[in-house]
Amino acid sequence: MTGFDITMIIVLIALIIRAAMYLYSGGVLFAVILIFTPIVAGLLLLVHKINTRKQRKKQQESELLTEEIQEIFGRMHQYSDDAQAAIEYMQGKRKDLPPDRPIPLREEEIVINPKDSLEDQVIAYILQSQTTAVGGIQRRFRIGLPKAQRILDRIEALGIIGEYSTTTPREINVSYEEWLEKRSYYEALRMER
Repeated sequence: MTGFDITMIIVLIALIIRAAMYLYSGGVLFAVILIFTPIVAGLLLLVHKINTRKQRKKQQESELLTEEIQEIFGRMHQYSDDAQAAIEYMQGKRKDLPPDRPIPLREEEIVINPKDSLEDQVIAYILQSQTTAVGGIQRRFRIGLPKAQRILDRIEALGIIGEYSTTTPREINVSYEEWLEKRSYYEALRMER
């Protein structure tokens, strides 16, 4: 409970005591207790429920934020390694260049067919934006955290993305073009499950 909740409870109890003292002078204390006890209990339960909901929401937001930050730093680390390798190649310190990685598209450039299933839409979003952040998927498709995580787990089971790791972003194993070519194969895999 927060300080505000404790203050509100104290104020409610003080008001009830004051009302009981006023009514006691009229000889109706038992009636007051019968009337105000359920009201106080209901108000206390309401305050507790509101606090629990607020805490749960804050916890979910912090989990999403942490995951998105890890995704961003993982991508930054990945691209900085590529840049360092390119510099070393140009200086003659290195014989090979890093593998080509697709450039993520901006949000307005991503093409998603609204007639596709939600899972196919999420796959298209991931492969075009090159991000697997749950928060981004939730915002884009307006779905809850559990549903977004279930979809990512199914996409991982198909082999399109790698396993979740707390230190690096999920690896994206196929390109958007490869997925379009192999889409019927993935749909057959999905039907087997």
